[in-house]
Amino acid sequence: MLKMLLAGACVVALALSMTSVAQADALLPNFDMWTTVTTYGGNRTIGSYPDQRYRWLDSPPQPSRISYNYCSDYSAYQYNDFSTGSTSYQYINISSAGGSGYYFTNGTCFVIRGRSLGSSFTDHDGSAIY
Repeated sequence: MLKMLLAGACVVALALSMTSVAQADALLPNFDMWTTVTTYGGNRTIGSYPDQRYRWLDSPPQPSRISYNYCSDYSAYQYNDFSTGSTSYQYINISSAGGSGYYFTNGTCFVIRGRSLGSSFTDHDGSAIY
């Protein structure tokens, strides 16, 4: 009986130690958009298989593209285009995914990058969920 209780306690302890990192919601103040790609801040780490999303908190005056890129070589893994004035969260997916979405796995290192699809604009705030 004692062996069964100890085995059960070990299983519970192991399950609790395997709990993954929670999803993050990060404020990105003053994300300046140029017609060339800009990287915002430093490296970030994906939590537990989240829905990766982004939104502008204040209405952007130009269309823009936001991407989540690998730390190793800055290649774009996921992106989405945002229309002028859009402040709704949008999933950050590769367009060839057909809307089904490809997601980073737990623990993947990434950076947030973006560029204006019109003329440059500055001092706009965003929010990223990852």
